[in-house]
Amino acid sequence: KLWLGDESNYLVGDSLTLADIAAYSEIGQLAPRYLNLVDFTPYPNIRRWISVMEKVPYHDEVHAVCAALGDMSTPELRPDFPRLVEANKKGYQSIMSVGFRNCGQ
Repeated sequence: KLWLGDESNYLVGDSLTLADIAAYSEIGQLAPRYLNLVDFTPYPNIRRWISVMEKVPYHDEVHAVCAALGDMSTPELRPDFPRLVEANKKGYQSIMSVGFRNCGQ
């Protein structure tokens, strides 16, 4: 069975695993929805997997930083330091808004 083959929704089968979460944290942010740095058009299985991962609970909250940064596909769109700071503040506020204050306690 192939990883992320035609018949699997996740990297290593039909269930969400740490592998999906770890990989998506790097790959998902590159897609057009966020930073727009990679065109995944030639990769239908990756596009499908990204779509599945976007439905994971709290997806939007933990990706608020990427949403705030937006398109970075050209040098003139890349953020300066104040914009990076503001994006990270939005990300922190988003995570706190869904009750992650007590994680690890």
